Amino acid sequence: MKRVIHILVLIIAVACAFTACNKTPDNSSNTNENQSNTNTTCEHVWETVTTAPTCTSEGYDTKTCTICKESVETNKTEKLEHIWETVTTAPTCTSEGYDTKTCTICKESVEIEIKKLEHVWETVTTAPTCTSEGYDTKTCTICKESVEIEIEKLEHVWETVTTDPTCTSEGYDTMTCTLCDEVVQTNVVEKLEHNYDTTYAIDDDYHWHTCKDCNTIGGKELHTLDDGGVCTVCDLPITTPGVIYELSADNSYAIVTGYTGTATKVKIAEEYNGVPVKSIGDWAFYYCSSLTYVVIPDSVTSIADSAFSCCDGLTSVVIPDSVTSIGDYAFYYCSSLTSVVIGDSVTSIGDWAFIGCSSLTSVVIPDSVTSIGDVAFDGCSSLTSLVIGNSVTSIGKGAFDGCNKLIEVINKSALNITAGSSDYGYVAYNAIEVHNSESKIVNYNDYLFYTSEGVNHLFGYIGDSTELALPDNYNGESYDIWAHAFSGCSSLTSVVIPDSVTSIGNYAFYYCSSLTSLVIGNSVTSIGAAAFRGCSSLTSVVIPDSVTSIGDVAFDGCSSLTSVVIPDSVTSIGNSTFSDCSSLTSVVIGDSVTSIGRGAFFSCSNLTSVVIPDSVTSIGYCAFQYCYSLTSVVIGDSVTSIGENAFFSSSNLTSVVIGNSVTRIGAAAFYGCSSLTSVVIPDSVTSIGDGAFYDCSSLIDVYYTGSAEEWAEITIDFDNENLTNATIHYNYIPEE
Repeated sequence: MKRVIHILVLIIAVACAFTACNKTPDNSSNTNENQSNTNTTCEHVWETVTTAPTCTSEGYDTKTCTICKESVETNKTEKLEHIWETVTTAPTCTSEGYDTKTCTICKESVEIEIKKLEHVWETVTTAPTCTSEGYDTKTCTICKESVEIEIEKLEHVWETVTTDPTCTSEGYDTMTCTLCDEVVQTNVVEKLEHNYDTTYAIDDDYHWHTCKDCNTIGGKELHTLDDGGVCTVCDLPITTPGVIYELSADNSYAIVTGYTGTATKVKIAEEYNGVPVKSIGDWAFYYCSSLTYVVIPDSVTSIADSAFSCCDGLTSVVIPDSVTSIGDYAFYYCSSLTSVVIGDSVTSIGDWAFIGCSSLTSVVIPDSVTSIGDVAFDGCSSLTSLVIGNSVTSIGKGAFDGCNKLIEVINKSALNITAGSSDYGYVAYNAIEVHNSESKIVNYNDYLFYTSEGVNHLFGYIGDSTELALPDNYNGESYDIWAHAFSGCSSLTSVVIPDSVTSIGNYAFYYCSSLTSLVIGNSVTSIGAAAFRGCSSLTSVVIPDSVTSIGDVAFDGCSSLTSVVIPDSVTSIGNSTFSDCSSLTSVVIGDSVTSIGRGAFFSCSNLTSVVIPDSVTSIGYCAFQYCYSLTSVVIGDSVTSIGENAFFSSSNLTSVVIGNSVTRIGAAAFYGCSSLTSVVIPDSVTSIGDGAFYDCSSLIDVYYTGSAEEWAEITIDFDNENLTNATIHYNYIPEE
């Protein structure tokens, strides 16, 4: 029974729940008139879900009954505004830019275009010349686009040099464009007529007319002889009194054994007493200093030892083809000899044969010669070109030693001769080039040039001017001054070296004793060893900032030089560079010099003070020895060593400050500095050489930057009593 009751209760509860969902949300009455009872339905039990608005749709609440699942949308809200985030792609001058706007809520994206930029041009101009157009290169600084705009060529600007006609060559105007160096020859003028004179070749019956301007041989004319056998027209000997002939032992030929005459021009006879004259004997014309011209006949086969030795007036010699040998010392110190023609039968040239022939400019050794003796051409200081015949197999020791201007060797032999080598008697020691073709020497307005491997070299001057402004260029190009180019030009008084010159070679102006004025161009980078040595009249020199090195003994013996400024570009001062510059009172050493060479200012007796910059690390042996007028010296803080005898006998030196990097003071460094009263020695010094302060009799104060204990550690060698007996001031702090 209880079970039945429980079931009925459950059914009633379900029925009530079912009827509750029929009640409307606004609780309106059910008006069903057929119902006998007016019962109300149950309330909905709502659950609300809110859908938020976005920028693409409205928002709303969704109410769902948890009982019957009825769903109703209420509380609608408007869409949101877009919230834009903008990314800009910048415009360029080749493409548009744009703003990309993206909504941070819905991610909707919109692009807004931005116009292209204008080009921003930067212009670089390549200037026009008279051989090529110029142009403006316009480059956009934004997009790098490049445009070229052409500029017309320039007109040539001509500079004209006139070469006058001679009797061997036409005259002409050489027009050189000052902008592009193009060269044009115009206005050609015919050769001149020869200006014949009668002072050349000898014939038993005729004298020969020669042009005074070019030495070209013209017609011939009968001699008109005086009683002495000299032609009254040409002044040449046909027979020469005073020549001594002797017969050989077998009377088969004659020998010239001497000369007692006074004629300056001598002709040697072909016969004597009916036999041929075959030899010019030993010492035959020894010291005939008035002899200027000699004719050697075709009968002569040998020129004996010392035959023309010390004939210092002899200017030219033709050795005929009949001669087979030239003896030792044959033309020893014939210092005026400018030309020698060696015949085609000579097989040997003796030892010392042409030594000291300092005016000889060129020599051709014929193919017949097989040997050149020891020292044969030693001291031929004007010799510039040499041809070695194809049969030469030996060249003696020192055969061409002292041939400082021998810049070209034309080698036709099998000998392996190389430029710069001391082999084969120094024949090519000073040579720019050894080759086997025609001579490459060029006479350019009396300046001798040689071009090798694209480099131009000025190696000599054959004019007579004493004041030289060297050529601005050579064929429009720069050049260097070769070694010995002007050495020994004792009459040269002034020289202007242009900016086109790149270097001054060793001995270039060696012993130009009259040189008083010198200008060095701004492109010279090096001044060679002994370049101006012995220029005793030179009073001042300006070394340009382009120079980086000054060679050994470069200005040695320039005894009139009073002041020198060494620019900051120079890194080293060579050994004895300014030694014996006895008038030098002032010197400024540039801040890039790292070393002062051995004897650099040796015996500069009037030099009063020196400041050695901090760039210098070493002072060489005897660098300032015998600088008697030197009163004070400041040694820079980078110097690590003071060489032996560096300030030896600088007797007026009163004070010295030694930089704080010096570790050793060399032996006799301040020996004989008798006026020296004080010296500052840094604690970097570890040793003081033997006699470094010997005979420094006035030395009373030594200022030492270290302690007494550190002083005791310094190795002080013998003969330094003046140093050790002075008052030592320890822990000295130098003034700034």
